[in-house]
Amino acid sequence: MSSGPRVRDFTDQDRELRVDIDPSPVHEVLSALFVAAHSSKAAEYEIGSHVIELFNLYASDQLKADMRATGHCGEVWLWLIGVAHSLPEPRTAESLVAYLEMMDPVSMRRELLGTACITESKGFELAAIEGAAAGETESVDSLFEQLDAESGLRSILQLSPTDTREKLVRIVQQFTDEVFPKLEIDQSVRERDAGDKRAMARTLAADRLVETATNGITFTPRPDVGGVVLIPSIVARPWVFITDYAALRIFVYPVADEHLAEDPDAPPGYLIELYKALGDESRLRILGMLSDGPMSLADITERLDLAKSTAHHHLRVLRTAGLVRVSIDETRAYSLRSGAMSEAGQLLERYLAERPTRDAT
Repeated sequence: MSSGPRVRDFTDQDRELRVDIDPSPVHEVLSALFVAAHSSKAAEYEIGSHVIELFNLYASDQLKADMRATGHCGEVWLWLIGVAHSLPEPRTAESLVAYLEMMDPVSMRRELLGTACITESKGFELAAIEGAAAGETESVDSLFEQLDAESGLRSILQLSPTDTREKLVRIVQQFTDEVFPKLEIDQSVRERDAGDKRAMARTLAADRLVETATNGITFTPRPDVGGVVLIPSIVARPWVFITDYAALRIFVYPVADEHLAEDPDAPPGYLIELYKALGDESRLRILGMLSDGPMSLADITERLDLAKSTAHHHLRVLRTAGLVRVSIDETRAYSLRSGAMSEAGQLLERYLAERPTRDAT
């Protein structure tokens, strides 16, 4: 008689996933470069149009030419966020530039391909990947024949490896000097938000902390993910950038509204967003549908007979308000955030109870 397999599990089932909160200034430079690279979508960011305006006004002709030569590729700036986090503190644009100047240009291009998911595990031939990293035009063409859509990465790979490194170094350096200071980003805002998230990290599990910081994005720890990095951003608001670097899952999340407010009597931004989200019939219908279980964007669009872009807008408002969560694993699905409805009343009560009082006149 055969028996089942005998197993001795030596893995650490109770291992706590490491979470780093990193508000280093260099990340905001790279987030701004990401927005500048996607100038056609700048209006989707709270200060995106301002970033593009300042870039057009203050960027040198050399910087503009280098950005065009790199195809306004977004993947490169997400990759550099991971590279920057791997550096010792203090992590600055200057230390990143110094590191890139010493980096082997072929290795640089190989890592860029990996960030764009052009890997053997995704069905690409190793010989073509190595050839493209080394600057072989035929290999670059072979790789991009397999892709369904064009990518700005192709423009970068059409450069020589050395030219790739030189342009990326020059872009980071010149953008930091010419454009970024004009944004007048208040680093203390990002530091305060990071401090709050570090306090939360002492009591919340990694998945719950990610969900809280990102206003509803779910993260399920996996064996191949060795740690999580949370990076607060003013430039990225209201979006969340998600990327991988080595064994790290990185979330560039929007700084919480309460850290931006200057008026001590003003209600917290999260409370305004919460009740604004509830004041719409279509969004209330979506909440009702999600109370029955998770749904995809396609299912929600069909049920409500809305344009896909309209349904996506409503879901983004609900997620920003902390009412809805979205799974980013194999299948993207939206679900009601546990306890969100009961929290709404509690948040309002807490605001009213803690609101500063004035002496009667």
